[in-house]
Amino acid sequence: MQASHADELKDQPPELLAQRCERMASAVHGLLEQHRVAQAKELALLAEVPAAAAGAAEVQRRQLLEEVLRRPLRLSYVLFSHCSLLPGFSVNWRVG
Repeated sequence: MQASHADELKDQPPELLAQRCERMASAVHGLLEQHRVAQAKELALLAEVPAAAAGAAEVQRRQLLEEVLRRPLRLSYVLFSHCSLLPGFSVNWRVG
């Protein structure tokens, strides 16, 4: 994810950009975690359905959730930019 809020922070110190972008990255991490928890709950419910009673859709969804939870979506790094509207000034932060 790359984020730039320089246009919103024209008259503010660059540290404010870093703080806002950190909060944005933290929020994305939190949402991804909430999504994983919801998927795990759904998988647990599907696992309670006996194999003989499970329809094709349930079996397919269970397989998909198992695969997704083995390799969950995650944010590997974030690049924050502060440059476009501040003449002669460029700062980048990478979190990861």
